[in-house]
Amino acid sequence: MKNKQMLMHKTALPEGALMTNGVAIDVSNVPKSSDGALILNAKAMRTGDYQYVAFEISGSAARGHKWDEILTGRMEKADVQAILPQFKALPMTDEHEFVKVGERAEHSCGTVLAPGKMKGKFVNTECVVHDPKTIMKITSGEASELSIGFYSIIEWVDNPQKGDPDFYIREIDLNHLAVVREGRAGPDARLSNHKAILSEETAAMKKIMINGVEVEVSEVVYNEIIRLQNAETASQEAIATVTNERDLAQGQIIVLNKKIEGGDQEAIENARQMANEHATFIDEATRLGHDTSGLELGGYDRTETQIKILNGDAFNYELENDAAPKMVDGVWIAALKNAKSAKPQKQKGKNSSSALDGHVPPQSKSAVEHQASAQDRINQSYFGGGKKKKAE
Repeated sequence: MKNKQMLMHKTALPEGALMTNGVAIDVSNVPKSSDGALILNAKAMRTGDYQYVAFEISGSAARGHKWDEILTGRMEKADVQAILPQFKALPMTDEHEFVKVGERAEHSCGTVLAPGKMKGKFVNTECVVHDPKTIMKITSGEASELSIGFYSIIEWVDNPQKGDPDFYIREIDLNHLAVVREGRAGPDARLSNHKAILSEETAAMKKIMINGVEVEVSEVVYNEIIRLQNAETASQEAIATVTNERDLAQGQIIVLNKKIEGGDQEAIENARQMANEHATFIDEATRLGHDTSGLELGGYDRTETQIKILNGDAFNYELENDAAPKMVDGVWIAALKNAKSAKPQKQKGKNSSSALDGHVPPQSKSAVEHQASAQDRINQSYFGGGKKKKAE
């Protein structure tokens, strides 16, 4: 079975081996989104031969190559044409950073908007760059060349003749498109002013308001701007939802305190603890992306709800329905620790990867004992005892 190798096309050759000398992009002529992101054309890569230093290629030493030997790898047109659809929605990075599933927000400086199109030996597409630091580098000319990061199969050539490469680059899986000072494909693989070849797409233009001015943009640019606006709206709605849930929980505490006036002190303290634990659980479940609108005080089983959330699309943890509460609490606590922030994040889609990243965390003894004793006291003193039974 062949193993794919991680490669990038930022040059590793000695200084001066490739042209560098970036050209600044005139910001005044570049279309922008409503939040200031740049919309640019991109020559993302090319077919043909690329030079590598032997240490970059796994298996080179076993074939007798010295670590600093210059080797030639070839991308044939058929292999490049096969990956053109992969460019759409590919994350862009400032310098090379391999982006793991679910970590686009932490590493991305922009997004490729369209599938690649072959024009001669180059792959053309368009992109939007939103990161202020990267925009500054692009507009100053510090960095505007492009370099793909990808996984591939290295197909060695035995006894290469004159004109043959040392190896072919096959079965390419793109990971990101990096903005760099100098790329292995040379200075022609770069970002450019979107208006330079905008006339090729005039048949599919749409009108949109940007900073109070109506402009025409391509359909893919229009869709990306709308997506960003919707994501911002969704984020604000998520913040409002969490605030409402917390306020509701606090209101329930007040109502509960009124209902139990005159009861013994232990019952009062148990009821208050139950309400506080409910408010905490609502907050935790919301942080893990669960819709808590149906969770009413005293109307759900905590462990069953935890298993449902951890087995959902966001985690796919596959816990058994009768899993021990201690084990479930251990997984739950680790999931919360791995959450990026206590504040709601922008939505990333239903298929975002688990924050647990496939790891079963150690159990937290203190948290488990606290949960078990508190739940037992509440059930016995306030609800009359007994865990709520499942419907038959």
